[in-house]
Amino acid sequence: MAELRSMPKWRVTMMLLAVFLSTFACMGDQALTPVVNLLYTGLEGATEATVNYGITGVCIVALPFILLAGWLCDRIDKKIVLVGGFGMYTVGTVLGDLSLDIVYFDVTRTIVMIGWGVQNVSALAILAAVFTEEDEHGKVVGWYNTAMAILGAIIAFVAGQLAGAFPGDEIHGVFRTYLATIPILVLIILFVPSIKPERKKAAEEQKSSQPAAKGNISAWLFVLVPLALQVFLVAVAQNNNYMMLSMYVADAGIGDAAFVGMLSSMGIVLSAVAGLLFGFVFSKLKKWIAFAAIALVGAGFLIMGLLPMLPTSILGCMLIGFGWPMFYSFAYVHAAELVAPEHAGKATGTVNFAYSLACSLSAYTLTFTMGTFGLNAVSTWAALGALVVVVAVVTAIGYAARRNAGTEN
Repeated sequence: MAELRSMPKWRVTMMLLAVFLSTFACMGDQALTPVVNLLYTGLEGATEATVNYGITGVCIVALPFILLAGWLCDRIDKKIVLVGGFGMYTVGTVLGDLSLDIVYFDVTRTIVMIGWGVQNVSALAILAAVFTEEDEHGKVVGWYNTAMAILGAIIAFVAGQLAGAFPGDEIHGVFRTYLATIPILVLIILFVPSIKPERKKAAEEQKSSQPAAKGNISAWLFVLVPLALQVFLVAVAQNNNYMMLSMYVADAGIGDAAFVGMLSSMGIVLSAVAGLLFGFVFSKLKKWIAFAAIALVGAGFLIMGLLPMLPTSILGCMLIGFGWPMFYSFAYVHAAELVAPEHAGKATGTVNFAYSLACSLSAYTLTFTMGTFGLNAVSTWAALGALVVVVAVVTAIGYAARRNAGTEN
């Protein structure tokens, strides 16, 4: 395990920079956003089904590799896993510019999304291994999510500019954004230290100071699965607000595409702010930050669904944009705390799996709800808000019960 105190400050800074920049893999799809509509006509041999697979269907393929990455992080050097994951992402994105054939596009996109899944799990596992003190871990995870939000905004802007710089060849233009992955991969190789898994001896030494449940797989699964379920349910709602916001705005009759873009940009800014504040808020609220954050998300959806007006849509998106990254950051920090160090990679992978599964299914849940119950997008936002509020209430009851039982602060 990397000893932070033995590393010079400049090396710690460069390590964090490399890990934070690796979130390019999480936000890189922002580069494709300006040309998604062109993929259906610009890719040779494209059909609606094959393009849809390349855009979102590949997320399903990545799911088992997310769990595999967590398993690997507990058994081999975490740096090797991160280099392998981001290396796959780099190869898939950079070489993806070589051909506009739909089969080639789908194959390289599959490589890209597998790399994304491995990168996110291994990067967070590295932070958990290096920053073992809970408050410090919470602070750097918040920074990680802030870096992710900022990178997403930069990628979207650069890709839009490159699309405009290559009129008639916009697809090749946006792919040039991915050349930035090459120097990022070099930084990861040079500055992320080797972080090998906890050895049996180290695990034995910690047994006396850890609750028995932490070292027992069946016991920690009992507490980790509810956390993963929380993440899944809240992420299903949040991702609809992220990906399908234009449907809400259209049904509410409160704006156009420019207004949707403004709301989305505001969400990115608030995500960055929430990440910066997470460490401080977490140090004060500890596990209760989950209830507060989930409640903010639920309130945002209810405000938008029950009072569909321009100012309330702005307020609702602000609450969701601030609450979600707070909860998402907590989930990763708490997952690592629930288990013994030798299981931290699997715990991180489990949370990431729940989030990724929710992202894959969120659009389908929206159309299913609207079609089955005859709702429009506005009413569905209210229904999602009710669901998230229920999750918040159950979370509060669970924490209160464990505190009264003396098993949790």
